[in-house]
Amino acid sequence: MMMWRMTRGAVRVRVPATSANLGPGFDVMSVALKTPYLEVEVESKGEGEEIELTVSGKYAADVERSVGLNSACRALKILNSSLGIRMGWRVRIEAGIPVRKGLGSSAAEAVGALLAAHLALGLRIDRRKIVRLASLVEPGGHADNVAAATLGGFTIAYRLHNGIDVMRIVAPRNLAFVVVIPDVRKESTGASRRVIPESVGMEDHITVASRLAAICLSLERGDLRTLFSLVPFDPVVERSRAEAGLYGRYNWKELLGEKTRLLRRYGVAMTISGAGPSRLLWYDLRRNAQEEGRRPIDGALADVVSTLESKGHRVLEVIWTEPENSGAVAVTR
Repeated sequence: MMMWRMTRGAVRVRVPATSANLGPGFDVMSVALKTPYLEVEVESKGEGEEIELTVSGKYAADVERSVGLNSACRALKILNSSLGIRMGWRVRIEAGIPVRKGLGSSAAEAVGALLAAHLALGLRIDRRKIVRLASLVEPGGHADNVAAATLGGFTIAYRLHNGIDVMRIVAPRNLAFVVVIPDVRKESTGASRRVIPESVGMEDHITVASRLAAICLSLERGDLRTLFSLVPFDPVVERSRAEAGLYGRYNWKELLGEKTRLLRRYGVAMTISGAGPSRLLWYDLRRNAQEEGRRPIDGALADVVSTLESKGHRVLEVIWTEPENSGAVAVTR
C-alpha cells in the first residue's frame, strides 16, 4: 500500500480550459488555454467514503451536482481505490469554464481534484500518473484534454502496451486564439463519439497521419504559416460530426468552405474545439498588430459570427485567449 500523510487542510488548484483534437488529432492532441479556467478545492474529511460537493461561479448552474456523476468526485473515488484507502472529501468547484461547450470542463474538474488531493495527502506529484487517473473519468478513457490540463502547452497523448503516456510541446510564440461559443446544444461527449466511424479507408488514414505529423513539427519549429494550413482540415471526425449536425445547422461541405475562406481571406485557421460546438480561431499576433477592428482576426471573427447567425444561431460568448504553457497549479485563496 502506498504511504501517505495528511500535510495540510483545504488545497485549491487552478486548471486551464483545453481545446482538444485540433483538427486531425482526435483523442491525441490538445492545448491548454490561458483563459478561461476553473478552480477546485479539496479537503479531507478523514476516514470514510462520503464526498460533499459545493459548486459556485459563473457556470455553476450547468455543472453536474450528483456526486456519482461529477468528474471531480469520480476522480477522487478512483484515487481512493488506487491508493487502497477509504477517505472522505469536501469538494468545492469554482466553475469558470463553460460546460458542454468543448472546452474540457469535466477534464479540468478531474485534474484539479486529483492534484489537490495529492497535495493534501502529501503524495509525490507525478503528473503523468494524474493524466492516467483523470483519463479514467473521460468517455472512452480519452486523455487529450486531461493531458493538456495537467501539463500545459500542446500535448500528444499516445498509447503503449502498458497504458497511456504523453508528450508535451511548448506553445510557439506569437500564437493566439479566439474562442467563439454558439448556442448549439451539446448532449454529451459520449453521444458525439457515437457518430464517428469505427474504421477509415487507407486514403483518409494517410491524410490524417501525415497532417498530424506535420502539425507537430510545425509547432516545434514555430512555423505558424504551415501550422495554419494544416490544422483546420480533418476528413474523418469533424466531417462525420458536421454531417450529424453536432456543430449546428451545417453540413461538412459548408463547414469546409468556411474554414477555407477564413484561411485564404484572413490567414486565420479554425478548428472545432473538442466535440464542439465552440469554434477555435488561430491567429498570428505578428500579422495582427493593427488597430483593433482593422486586424485580419477581427474580420475573421465577424465572418464566423455572421455565418452562425445566418444559420439561425446566436453567439453566447467570445473569449480572447492564448496558449497556457503551465498546467494545473496550486493557488492560495
